[in-house]
Amino acid sequence: KYQTGTGETNESACSLCQPGSFQTGTGIALSNTCENCTAGTYQPNLGASSSGACLTCPAGTYQGSGGSSSCVACESGKYNSDTGKTSESDCAVCGAGKYQSGTGMQLASNCLNCGAGSFQSGTGTSVCSLCGLGTYQSLTGVSSSAFCSACGAGKYQTGSGIASDSDCSSCLVGTYSSGTGQPSSGSCAQCSTGTYQSLSGQGSCVACGAGKFQSGTGGTDESGCTACGTGTYQSGTGMASSGDCSQCGSGTYQSGTGFASTAACLACPAGTFQASSGSSSCGACGTGTYQTGTGMTLSSTCQNCAAGTYLSTQGAVSSAACSACGTGTYQSNAGSSSCVACGTGKYNSDTGVTNSACSACGAGKYQSGTGMQLASNCLDCGAGSFQSGTGTSVCSLCGVGLYLPSTGMQSSASCLPCVAGKYQTGSGIGPESQCTQCIVGTYSTGTAQSLSSTCSSCSSGSFQSSSGQSTCSSCSVGSYSGTSGASVCTLCGTGTYQ
Repeated sequence: KYQTGTGETNESACSLCQPGSFQTGTGIALSNTCENCTAGTYQPNLGASSSGACLTCPAGTYQGSGGSSSCVACESGKYNSDTGKTSESDCAVCGAGKYQSGTGMQLASNCLNCGAGSFQSGTGTSVCSLCGLGTYQSLTGVSSSAFCSACGAGKYQTGSGIASDSDCSSCLVGTYSSGTGQPSSGSCAQCSTGTYQSLSGQGSCVACGAGKFQSGTGGTDESGCTACGTGTYQSGTGMASSGDCSQCGSGTYQSGTGFASTAACLACPAGTFQASSGSSSCGACGTGTYQTGTGMTLSSTCQNCAAGTYLSTQGAVSSAACSACGTGTYQSNAGSSSCVACGTGKYNSDTGVTNSACSACGAGKYQSGTGMQLASNCLDCGAGSFQSGTGTSVCSLCGVGLYLPSTGMQSSASCLPCVAGKYQTGSGIGPESQCTQCIVGTYSTGTAQSLSSTCSSCSSGSFQSSSGQSTCSSCSVGSYSGTSGASVCTLCGTGTYQ
């Protein structure tokens, strides 16, 4: 204490030395006789009476001035593990990769490692810098942004300070991103035509395989790739349209889909051809033709079956399929699907006949059917008919008033006339018994008569009691016939005579 006045009657008039100072004597008259605590110490109280009241600045603080009532804390990012320090420079700085946000720190261990997702290249700092967009950092205590790794291809990150690659967002299926360290989903592009991506977070898309194409974008699965159609193939990958599928050439075909090589185009087999490209099948050689080669491009390469043969089916592979025309038939043209039957009145007993030389049935015979094979198929003209020509289907009938009991006759001269007393209104009569007799009371003197009116009535005075007669008889003496057409004469009555 000290007292600058006089005549004071009480100790309370003595003033106390200020904090940061002390006074060891008594009866001191001036304030400047209070001694300051030295730098590195502090004294927080009034009226300190000895230097022992000056306290050493603790660790984490310093005091560069004497007569101080407190010490200054080391600022954030720094620490001091010693006591009695007199300068801010006595506070050590936290190293790179570390930070300290508090003040008055005493130990190096109070400096904390920068967390995952951050770094610090400077020293003595209170915060760490965050890894930027599109990056991550999984370690702690790193000292450079170089430790921040870019999110890989197929990924992006819209936030900062990310700690793990798993925190990077993946591009959706059907999209990709070839770059790294991308800051937004806008970096994910749709898979282009001809490609797809069924997984998320990919740096590229997968090309549609050989034999397929994809005309849309953003494909998410291989099933979205369309197979090249029948008659086509595709050896490349990543094709964008059906127009990229190559057509199988003429003379070949392809009935399946999605093939990757021209080897899938098959040569048209024997018996077929294909003039167009891009075909799913081959056309068969028509009836009457065959083809022994493969890979043919034109129907004209189908060979005709020879004359005298036929082929009713299509797609034959050799001439052995052509069958010889059978007996009763012929074929004069090559490349035929059937043979021509011998016409009526004809026959053929040979096979493979190439012209219409079917044998004609002889005179006196006929044949109404076709395709006959033997001479025995020619039939004799029946009774009442004849045939003077050959190769006919019918016989000529003997005319009215005629008859013919024999068969196989060759001339109309063979037809016989109905005798006198008979007539015949029909034609084609066989036995003579079928000539109709003139009735009793009539007669006919002519032959080959065709009408009943040719039978004349016996005149009066005559008669005819038999049918089919050529004359009438006169009534005998003692009898008479008073009318014509009498079949008997009447005896003269009593009292008369003749």
